[in-house]
Amino acid sequence: MKQKLTILAIQIFAWLLILALPMCATYVITRNINDALMISGAVSFLLKSYIVLYFTNFYFFVPHLLFKRRWVLFVVANIAVFCLANIEEFFSISTNMQWMQNLNLGDNARNIYLGYASGISAFSILSIFAILAAIGVRYILRTNEMRQKLMEETARRHEAELTMLKHQLNPHFLFNTLNNISSMVDISPEKAQDSISQLADLLRYNLYESDTEQVPLAGEIEYMQNYISLMSLRYGQTDSVEVDMPLPKESVKVAPMLFISLIENAFKHGMSSARPSFVNISLRYTDGALSFIVENSLHPKSDTNRAGSGIGLANIRRRLDLLYPDRYTYKVSETDDVYHAEININI
Repeated sequence: MKQKLTILAIQIFAWLLILALPMCATYVITRNINDALMISGAVSFLLKSYIVLYFTNFYFFVPHLLFKRRWVLFVVANIAVFCLANIEEFFSISTNMQWMQNLNLGDNARNIYLGYASGISAFSILSIFAILAAIGVRYILRTNEMRQKLMEETARRHEAELTMLKHQLNPHFLFNTLNNISSMVDISPEKAQDSISQLADLLRYNLYESDTEQVPLAGEIEYMQNYISLMSLRYGQTDSVEVDMPLPKESVKVAPMLFISLIENAFKHGMSSARPSFVNISLRYTDGALSFIVENSLHPKSDTNRAGSGIGLANIRRRLDLLYPDRYTYKVSETDDVYHAEININI
């Protein structure tokens, strides 16, 4: 409603400005207020029909007839309003023409008739301009409104997509972690019990603390460290896990659950019970730049091993596109035995 009132006020101001310009110009030239008022009255009398045409088209005919493709009714309605708005002028012209016929002016009557015809033509042309002005302004407003709705719809769609992507990560993470804990139950029940407690802490963060657009980087680091500790329990002394994720000195916020898929992938493909393996994870924040690097030995799983089917990895770039457009780089490289992934974000 506020926007509609603002648009109405701007249009009224524009027409008042058009009405005031001839009066002001006359006063500047003649320095006579009476002449200026007389000109203002004459201009108001001439413009009243165009003002009526403009506002009736802007608020009624254009949105309800023209935009709904009721062409014939739109034209008929404008002709009717044009005739009603100029009924006094048409009546005056008709009366004067009848008077001239009674006077039998001869050749002079033809010139007078031509003058009246020119006046009617001028009225018609100016009326068309008033209608076109109403169409133009209404079209611009309609275009802006549609663009705004499109932006809002796009934002809602992106929000829904982000929610879906984040929720896709949760069961994937839970599936992998439960597999890890189940493998330790027979080997070390006490470690399995500790792991369940750690898992409870992780799920608490996952369910309650990460359900926002952004979370403190310190909380995300603690979450990843807990996860890494949990994953490291199932591997032997021949496996090396190095973590370098110092807490930032300043308060920084990031999107939740953004890096966990790379860590999951590193443990899935980087650790092997049969061969020496390593996983190196580092995270650094410096002057608004966040750098996350994961490097691991490469031991690809067989096609029959579907644990962690790569849903999380497939979503990382999409989440980055939605959350940090044009503010990130995501690089992945691998050799025969080393996998390297790096994400850099300008927070």
